[in-house]
Amino acid sequence: MRALWFGLYIALASSAQAQITSLDCVPPLPPDTQASAALLQDFGPEIRSEFSDYFDAAQRYIRCLDAAGQAASKEVQDVLDAHRRLFPNG
Repeated sequence: MRALWFGLYIALASSAQAQITSLDCVPPLPPDTQASAALLQDFGPEIRSEFSDYFDAAQRYIRCLDAAGQAASKEVQDVLDAHRRLFPNG
């Protein structure tokens, strides 16, 4: 019986370790939004590329936060289910 509990503990612990948290999500640094007309004329393609890279990174960041939120909700639900099993009368 003890081995069964230990196996269950290891399975739950490794599952929890693999879950993403909001700490895994790194917000992107926004590009400089104050560019002069001369700067845009000289470096327009590079500046446009910085904005494009930012928007791509922002999408990855938002997806990461969504995944972290889903993982947190699942963990809370799992703990709530366990609580209900352990304490069926409240």
